[in-house]
Amino acid sequence: MILKQYQNELLLTLAIVLALGTYGYKQSVAGRIAETKSEAGAAYEEISTIVALMEQWGNPKLESQMKQIKGGIPAAKVRSFEIKAKKLNASLAGLNHSEMNGVLKKLQNSAVAIVDLSIKRKEKDYDMEFTCKW
Repeated sequence: MILKQYQNELLLTLAIVLALGTYGYKQSVAGRIAETKSEAGAAYEEISTIVALMEQWGNPKLESQMKQIKGGIPAAKVRSFEIKAKKLNASLAGLNHSEMNGVLKKLQNSAVAIVDLSIKRKEKDYDMEFTCKW
């Protein structure tokens, strides 16, 4: 008897609960879609960066760019400078600050991975050893 008396109120309450549940589900799905889009965008950006680096590392001119580092330094200051299998090992001694900065700029502006870099200061001169790969 009481159910028939409050039948409309019960149906209205059930409809409101159902509508709130549906709204919550919609919001959670929209959040997951936005998160998936964000992850896909980040993955695309990472893949495009990798492809661009692979193109630069496969560039045959990159080895000649690494040889140009030696060209800006007097031969007396070059202890060792060897390129083997897309890897550069170099040791330079007695560099002044402008020569050292020039070498560092050339390294940073090229598409190489600096594996090891050691700079030691001796009075006004610098000793530098580095290993790069591409």
